Amino acid sequence: MQKTGRAYRTVDLFDVLRDELKAHVAELRGGADTLLFPREDGAPWRLDDWNNWRNRHFHGATRAIGLGEPRPYDLRHSFASLLIREQRVSIVDLADMLGHAPTMTLDTYSHVMREHRGQQPVSAQDWISTARRQASAAPSPPPSAR
Repeated sequence: MQKTGRAYRTVDLFDVLRDELKAHVAELRGGADTLLFPREDGAPWRLDDWNNWRNRHFHGATRAIGLGEPRPYDLRHSFASLLIREQRVSIVDLADMLGHAPTMTLDTYSHVMREHRGQQPVSAQDWISTARRQASAAPSPPPSAR
């Protein structure tokens, strides 16, 4: 159950992410009740598992591309900003995906809208592909930063 009281939320995924998630699901064993990202024993992550993933993998990747150590939660803002920049959803639909009231979404993301006012929409798919190319070309961080 979400903090808003809803049992679930529907989120529009970008094609590249949807395709990768479908491929990941196809590799899972155990049917519809299988966790998408379980521990090695199939159980849900514990706090230590989350912290280990964040520190070893997420921060390793973000440092490698020069982002420092943002929170994984910050990806939520990136997702919303990409949708706004792509101009493919209304504020009401975006708010619904984020679990916000439309006024909260406007308060949080109005600066993104203002920055891109009057510009042509940009494909999120193109932005994601470009970022992935840059990340794969980025040098590895020094061992002391890992």
